[in-house]
Amino acid sequence: MANAGGAGGGNPPETIHTWLEKFNKQKPRSFSTLSSPDDAEHWIANMEKIFDVLGCGDIFKARLATYKFEGDALNWWKAYKYAKGGDNANEETSTEFMKRFVRLAGFLGVKAGTKAEQENKFKWALHKDLQNGVVNLKFDDIAGVANAIRNIEITEERAK
Repeated sequence: MANAGGAGGGNPPETIHTWLEKFNKQKPRSFSTLSSPDDAEHWIANMEKIFDVLGCGDIFKARLATYKFEGDALNWWKAYKYAKGGDNANEETSTEFMKRFVRLAGFLGVKAGTKAEQENKFKWALHKDLQNGVVNLKFDDIAGVANAIRNIEITEERAK
């Protein structure tokens, strides 16, 4: 009988802790930045190979793979989870999120885009509850968006 964590057969592990132990025994590579376009494809292929060999169920694959994120990849993952309302969403203030966004944009240099492009990307990276209040408004830069978001947060705090 198959269980939620495995692909069936025998008694596959059922908790993330057991899966993490088995996963780490395979010595998966960490992922932080791309030095060539093929890097991500090779890393993903390696992860899939490990998951196949372990018979890992879908419910643990993303958690195990992102456990190996470091540096820019980890920062991107945290921003993605925040934008989607993940477990980091209620812990990070809009100011902290803006600082992290600006720091990441700094790493990208010219690839981060113009101030207007960064402002737009910042709005779309926000948690849905905050995004709804600013997505259709025009700002000069990220700081303008962050100020509007902070005002929304203050208004919500006062309403409680």
